Amino acid sequence: PFLILYLLLSMINQLVRRVGVNPCSRPSSNPQDPDQTAGIFTVRTRKHLAKIKRWDRANVFTIAVYWGIGYMVLQVLCAQLTIVFLSWIIERTAKFGLYTVTGIMMVIGLVMFLLPPVPGLPVYFAFGIVLSAQGNESLGWAGSVCYATGASLIVKMCAGAIQQKIIGQSL
Repeated sequence: PFLILYLLLSMINQLVRRVGVNPCSRPSSNPQDPDQTAGIFTVRTRKHLAKIKRWDRANVFTIAVYWGIGYMVLQVLCAQLTIVFLSWIIERTAKFGLYTVTGIMMVIGLVMFLLPPVPGLPVYFAFGIVLSAQGNESLGWAGSVCYATGASLIVKMCAGAIQQKIIGQSL
């Protein structure tokens, strides 16, 4: 799709140059000008197409397959495994108290936020489900939702600070 759009824009660019609609892109009076002999694509696009024709297509397709596998592993499988793992945590922490569960969820949430392929949304959902259910009796429904929101915000801010100061500053 990107290559087709690139070629289409190059054709439009060359057409505007040839027709002379824009005063800044009037055709050159020199018949040896590369833009005059470029055909339907611009000179730069013709050079790019010549480079693409020299590529080893088998190698390009192999690399594309590797990128697709990497995408599947990092985006799809990690996201699904994160949901399964957090569901297991929800089940295992059901019998503990609010502050114990908060500590467990903060450690797990911090580790999950520090892992690049793990999406943040399931972590927020797990905080909302676990801490709201645990704090419902002592804090009430609205209080437990606010407590879960505050705890997840604190964990996210701590993860951001760790990423920037401890990991990123030394790079």
